[in-house]
Amino acid sequence: MNMKKFLTFALVAATALSSVSCIKGNDSWSEMQSVMPGVTIYQMAMNQNVISLLPANAGMRVAMLVSEALSQDPDYDLANLSQVTSSNRKVLSALFNSMTRVDPVDGVGYRITFSDGAEQAFGLILSGSMLVRTNGVVSLADGGMWTVEMENVTVSTSSSSSTSSSTTKLVLDGGTTSLTCDGNGSFSVEARNFRTHFEGASIYSNWSGSFLVKAPDASLTYNGCAGETFDVTGSASGPTMYTADEIFNTPLTISYTLEGGVYSGMQIVEGTQTCQLTNSSEYSPTIFPSSTVVYEWTLSGNTYSYKISYNGAVYPN
Repeated sequence: MNMKKFLTFALVAATALSSVSCIKGNDSWSEMQSVMPGVTIYQMAMNQNVISLLPANAGMRVAMLVSEALSQDPDYDLANLSQVTSSNRKVLSALFNSMTRVDPVDGVGYRITFSDGAEQAFGLILSGSMLVRTNGVVSLADGGMWTVEMENVTVSTSSSSSTSSSTTKLVLDGGTTSLTCDGNGSFSVEARNFRTHFEGASIYSNWSGSFLVKAPDASLTYNGCAGETFDVTGSASGPTMYTADEIFNTPLTISYTLEGGVYSGMQIVEGTQTCQLTNSSEYSPTIFPSSTVVYEWTLSGNTYSYKISYNGAVYPN
């Protein structure tokens, strides 16, 4: 692997952990070095999975918006979803941002249009649009299946230092997404054959996953879910948009499993995540001495903490 890329991965991963590292005290950087290759594996798996689940994320948010509207008025005109409010705030803005549009598409469902350069409520900058096909099901929480299609969707991420700044774009080229209500607030999320890549790169993912999401409110209303936790379990795997081979540009194949997951917004606060490089011919053991990393998240009251296990080492110890 190109060492510059490796260090970039490591620094991004360390930054992602910085928000919770203070929970265990001032653990030194040196203590983390033994698990850093595992942190890199984890961050690659998480980035790939989060990007591939963006259509599912957006579709669930539209479902929540529709459920909130109908809970306030069973005869609500769903052509005016942008006007739904809660505690004097527009629900659309709370779920996405004030510049995102959700418009009805006759006989199909809804189109979500993202405003270029504007950060979404879930922390990412998106452009393009997504088409939510409701398949004749008005409210997803009442049963049935919705599907979500991407329309020229890109994700922008920014990084900066004291001397420079840069923007990276991720392109969502293809993939299928379905959301199915299993009853009592449980939803099956299927993401299949997600093809994503970094703009300008020639490495493409082929990522697939299945997850079960349990909402805190069976009706999936915004008021019933906002500020509450969601239970999530499932797995995903496939070639990713990352490589450790700068000569042949072979994608790294990774598997990801989540057991007993509890999410507050986009942040996992409880559960066990296992990420594994599944093809030893795609990387060097000098960079990744072990193929598997395990993250264990624990919630105590309003405080969450983590433990990383990699290649016989544990951080924080």
